Amino acid sequence: MRTRRPDLEALPFKSPGFIAGQLFPFFQAAQKTGTLYFDDIVSDGTAETTRSLAAAATASRIDSASTSFTCAEIIKRYKIDDSEILLRGGLDAAQAKMARHGKRAIMDYLEAKAVAATFGDLASFSNRDILTSFLQALDVAKEAVQDYGDGKVAVFGAQSVISRLKRYDEVVDRMKHTGVLVRDIRDVRSISNEQLAAALDVDMILPGPSTPWLGSGSAYDGYVGVCLLPDENVDPDEAVQLGRTIVYEEDGLYRVETYYSDDLISEVCDTRVWANMLALNKECCYILRGVDEENTVTTTTTTTTTAAG
Repeated sequence: MRTRRPDLEALPFKSPGFIAGQLFPFFQAAQKTGTLYFDDIVSDGTAETTRSLAAAATASRIDSASTSFTCAEIIKRYKIDDSEILLRGGLDAAQAKMARHGKRAIMDYLEAKAVAATFGDLASFSNRDILTSFLQALDVAKEAVQDYGDGKVAVFGAQSVISRLKRYDEVVDRMKHTGVLVRDIRDVRSISNEQLAAALDVDMILPGPSTPWLGSGSAYDGYVGVCLLPDENVDPDEAVQLGRTIVYEEDGLYRVETYYSDDLISEVCDTRVWANMLALNKECCYILRGVDEENTVTTTTTTTTTAAG
């Protein structure tokens, strides 16, 4: 008989630095399908200066923003033949291993969804090639996203692309003025992401696993994003946010169930999540392209697309 395992649901697991949960924090829903209300970006209005005394001021209506969601099942099943259980350290250890692998598989799926929702949807975001100066392009991106809300500014992308920034001459030079002593280009290997964030004047550097963030065939090689990180403790209808991952579960995030299958002659572990990732205010993210090694390849044009909220 299937048995739900809260102990396995709470079990930590090792991940390769997934960042989807920071870009699109989890938001608990009470049902699988519904409507999410969120704080939308509203264009600045024009203040009135011609009101006649004792007359009503002209009112501009602000409507609530909403989007529908449907949480889909994400499931990973692992099985271990009963002859292998002792080799895995016993039943408890075998079940724990399967649960950790299951969580890792689900988070890997959500990471790919975050890549598709950002770099994979380039036309929906403001974006530009960095041309001859990453720092100059970064300033443009920071100013753009900070116009739309409050929050921590983060630079995110594939670990391999983030590492290139530490080798850029202009970034190395900036580091010298922020307390990071760089004597040799090889020294950048020991520079932390916190030190890089200080040099770039952002709050956080979020390096994601290179495999998903580089994309199929390295389609997103040279991409980094600049965004306002959503505060997971603030509801989407209380503050302008880039996006959230809606999850449906009575309690917790994962549902882990174990049972012995007479048919498979194996111990089985199912790990499930019901989720729907939503980009709410795409103006909160700006994508920079052309972050190649030492910025040796530049384009002759800059493309900027206005994001659609």
